[in-house]
Amino acid sequence: MDRDRPLRSHLPPGLVAAAPLPQLAARGHRPVQESQSRLALHAYLEWGAAFVERLQGSFAFAVWDARAEELLLGRDRMGLTPLYYAPVDGGVLFGSESKAILATGAVPAEVDAEGMLEILTYAGSPEHAVYRGIRKVRAGSVVRVDRTGTRARQYWRLEYRDHTDDRAATVSTVRELLTAAVRDQTGHPGPVSSLLSGGLDSSAMVCLAAGLDSRRPQRTYTVTFSDYDRYFRPNPVRPAPDTRFVHDVAERAGAEHTTVVLDTPSCSTRSYGSPRCGPATSPAPSGT
Repeated sequence: MDRDRPLRSHLPPGLVAAAPLPQLAARGHRPVQESQSRLALHAYLEWGAAFVERLQGSFAFAVWDARAEELLLGRDRMGLTPLYYAPVDGGVLFGSESKAILATGAVPAEVDAEGMLEILTYAGSPEHAVYRGIRKVRAGSVVRVDRTGTRARQYWRLEYRDHTDDRAATVSTVRELLTAAVRDQTGHPGPVSSLLSGGLDSSAMVCLAAGLDSRRPQRTYTVTFSDYDRYFRPNPVRPAPDTRFVHDVAERAGAEHTTVVLDTPSCSTRSYGSPRCGPATSPAPSGT
């Protein structure tokens, strides 16, 4: 592949992805490690559209290949990072939020029946967005756009396999995988920040991060609603409020904890895209 072809990439702030640095270096690439955009470009030059299969973590990206006149949009395996696009006359619009597309005026802010289903259902569907004409890049997929049209390809899917390990092996494997994931996500200088709900998942992540380096500052945040405990009703998904465990976990991890409380008026302001809520009260961090 011609490594001098004109290329541009866009990766939204907060991308957490690991390009295979040793493999790139072995093939003669010298990317700037601090720049994730440069890493992505070098990986694209080496492996083409298949480079996405070598990324790890949560990410969304756009790569424009000017010589091939092709746009490549991609999203991480679990769809943690959003990426929207809308085919229009003469091209395609894309952005990390649907309101970025609406701001161009080329796509009207119209909600159809499918959009209403997206609003009212718990998890939504993989590709549909709320507004007519706007789609989401599906989790674990890439979308290629050129003069012939738009094509999507799924590069990863969750596979089901029979579980044959005993309990000890299962515990060891899960701990190893979780620890490696937390290490990759926190592999940067400075404090570690985590969203702590008090549930099993976030509590495990916070404690694992603390165990990797007990001297490193860690900050935890909980977002809740006013009178949440008062109006809470048990259900199969949440049999009990998790918030009562938050401070115990933060104290055990030695984290500086902050609770952000939202109320109904703060969540009712008009916003394009997904609903946005602002803090009703934001108490000062409580040291632990």
